[in-house]
Amino acid sequence: MPELYQHEYLNHDDVIKRISLYEYTIEKQTRPHAHEYMEIGFVLKGSYQYHAGHDSFMLNEGDAMITAPGIVHQERKNKDAYTDVLYVCINPKQLPSPALAMIERSQTSAPIRACMTTEMVQTIRNMLIESMFQRSGYEQMMTHYASVIVILLSRFAIHRESNPNMAGNILELLLARNDLMIQQIKHAIETNPDPAQKTVKTIADRFYISSKQVNSMFKQATGYSIKQYDIHHRMNLAKTLLQHSDQSIQDIADTLHFSTIHYFHRLFKKVTSLTPTQYRLQQQSSGSTTHHSLR
Repeated sequence: MPELYQHEYLNHDDVIKRISLYEYTIEKQTRPHAHEYMEIGFVLKGSYQYHAGHDSFMLNEGDAMITAPGIVHQERKNKDAYTDVLYVCINPKQLPSPALAMIERSQTSAPIRACMTTEMVQTIRNMLIESMFQRSGYEQMMTHYASVIVILLSRFAIHRESNPNMAGNILELLLARNDLMIQQIKHAIETNPDPAQKTVKTIADRFYISSKQVNSMFKQATGYSIKQYDIHHRMNLAKTLLQHSDQSIQDIADTLHFSTIHYFHRLFKKVTSLTPTQYRLQQQSSGSTTHHSLR
C-alpha cells in the first residue's frame, strides 16, 4: 500500500494524530485492525470495499467513512483502477466539547458513512493549507478544522449522493503541497549554514512528519537523500570558491562547516576524484589555456 503523502504529528496530545494520503495501486486487503483514535477516510479517487463487523460498504469517490476508536475493520481494494484515500486520524478526547457532544449523539458501535459536501471539502482544503504554512495560531486552527469536519460528518451521516468532482480538488492540493514542501526543504538546506539545522530529524520535526517519510519523499522527488543533497550543494559551493577565490583550503572547509579539513578532503575527492588542491590547479590551468587561446 504505497503512501504518497503523510503529515504525522509527533506530539500525541494534539487533536489530529496523523494526516495521510494512501494510493492503492494493486488488489490489496488489509488485516483486521483497530485504532485508539478516530479514523476518517475520504475517497478522493476510485473505490474500495470497507468491512467492519457485520457492516460492509463499497465506498466510491466522494464518500467518507468514520471509524470510531476500537472498531475492528479492514479495507479491500479490487483489481480495477487505483484508489486514493485521504485519512485524517483524530483524538476525540482532545476535541472541544461541541464536537465531542456531536460524536456522542451520532456515534454507535457501527461505523458512520457519509459523503463529502461542499462545506466539508472547503474545510479539508483549509486544514491542508494551514498545515503547509504553519502560521501563528496554527495549532488552534487545526483543532478548529478537525472539530468542523467531525461535526459536518456527524450531521451528514445519512447516506447521500457523493460528489466526485470535489474530491479531485483535494487530491490536486495534496500533490501541490508535496511540491511546496520539497522546495522548502531545498531552501532550508541551501540557505542554512549550520549542519545541525539540516539533519533529517530537524527537517522532519519542522514539517511534523517522520524522518523516514521526509527522506523517502525528498529522494523520490530529487534523486538524493537529504544528507546527499546537502553534501552535493556544499561541494558545488566548494568548487566555486576553489575556482573563483583565493581562500585557503582550510578557510573553505571552515566556511562550508565541514568538521575537519581531512573530512573535507576525503569527501571532495570522493565526489570529484580530485583533491581540492588538484581541482584548483586544474581550473587555473584550464582558465589560463582559455585565456591564451583568446589572445
